[in-house]
Amino acid sequence: MASDLQSIVIVGAGAAGYAVAEGLHSAGFKGAVTLVGEERDEPYDRPPLSKEVLSGAWNRERAALIGAKRAAPLNPRVLTGVRATSLDVEGHRVELGNGESLDYDAVVVATGVTPRRLEQPDSPNIRVLRTMEDSLALRALLVDNEPRLLVVGGGFLGLEVAATARGLGATVTVVEPIPGPPLASRIGTEAATKLQAAHADHGVEIHTGLGVASLDATAGGGPVHATLSDGTTVDADVVLIAVGSIPNTQWLEGSGLEVANGVVCDEFCSAGNDVWAAGDVASWLHAGYDRRLRLEHRTNAQEQGLAVARNIIGSAVPFTPVPYFWTNQYDVRIQVHGQIVDIDNNKIIEGDPSEASFVQTFSVSGQVTAALGWNAARLMAEQRRQLIEAMGP
Repeated sequence: MASDLQSIVIVGAGAAGYAVAEGLHSAGFKGAVTLVGEERDEPYDRPPLSKEVLSGAWNRERAALIGAKRAAPLNPRVLTGVRATSLDVEGHRVELGNGESLDYDAVVVATGVTPRRLEQPDSPNIRVLRTMEDSLALRALLVDNEPRLLVVGGGFLGLEVAATARGLGATVTVVEPIPGPPLASRIGTEAATKLQAAHADHGVEIHTGLGVASLDATAGGGPVHATLSDGTTVDADVVLIAVGSIPNTQWLEGSGLEVANGVVCDEFCSAGNDVWAAGDVASWLHAGYDRRLRLEHRTNAQEQGLAVARNIIGSAVPFTPVPYFWTNQYDVRIQVHGQIVDIDNNKIIEGDPSEASFVQTFSVSGQVTAALGWNAARLMAEQRRQLIEAMGP
């Protein structure tokens, strides 16, 4: 263990930040640890926000972040409702919005992302979804009155909300600017086509190849009038903007750190000069793939946070995970291990896309680089094992 480390500051009190604290505890770190969190809520997991919390199946307590309990024996100092405003890399100091300064021997940037927004009017019925409060506010608009919901963006978040909203009785329309089945670039054409059909079977209208040209609404609420890029219009009672996210790096301006679609790190997740990054905000060199990655996956936040903790105290092991994500929509669970990028071949190895369950692999130059399971959780463990073995030490 690096014996000169006495104080570690973790900026970001979400899954990645608490995973760093958990990892430090597991490694026996005895120094001071401070977590800085912009939200006032007790730490919680984000994946349930678009599903279980939004549907009402879970209350906020059930969505509590397990990693926070695992980090508790370290007894970190936790500052909630406080924003980091700047980082003095040379002086090893974090400045906070409440006027406080935190000196550190090592600092971890785990500030996550912020939802992108469109040019939109100020209306309580036009929402984004990132926080617990966002989820509860959106739920309040969807329950009881069977509203018309327009989802702008057909990514994982948009489609998960569409599925949950249908379960709450809303009439749902999804608009996605990229042509073809939504998510085809992330889960492959076969699974994307099947998923689009599942939404259609549940009454969701999905329009692809169309963007939103304008949104009109009154400041006090009421219906929202959307004009699409082809000139057609959609009237909605509620609009969710789900068009991606921006890494939270604005506070690092002037710090001297390299920032480009996140905090630029080496293969150890180090940005240099005792600065590290983990989670959605980290852009690191994946030595196994020989390319830079920035992943907005819950599993990656946990794994990367633990890896950063180990490397801070001296492990010096490259972070080379097999990426993993999942999505639950209706009675469907889709899991992907690896990266569906630049593939030149794919193969159904179990089941069939016309059936209730199937497994598909994706290859580059004869090497399997990813596997997808549609309602096939039991079979996917073996696919992950093989991908890890192919990655090598």
